[in-house]
Amino acid sequence: MHNKKNNIATLVFPPSYTIDELPRVALASILRIHQINPVIASDLAVSLQQKVKEVIINDSTVEIDYQVTEKEILIEIRCANKTTSLKTKLF
Repeated sequence: MHNKKNNIATLVFPPSYTIDELPRVALASILRIHQINPVIASDLAVSLQQKVKEVIINDSTVEIDYQVTEKEILIEIRCANKTTSLKTKLF
């Protein structure tokens, strides 16, 4: 889902779905759409995958929000009662 008002794209994974590499693929797509050099966010992509694995609880929905501003990329990961965030500056 994409929210133009807040410029946030959200991925929602149901409990029965194995997400594996999809959060990183979504990040790569967002970087391409916004014409951001992927080198800037390479550490963010690795951190994203690690954080997703940390918050996943079996049989729970996982939601990931991606927001790109003029200065940074913000990612929020939610699963059950756990929430974590990542960000990186673009410049």
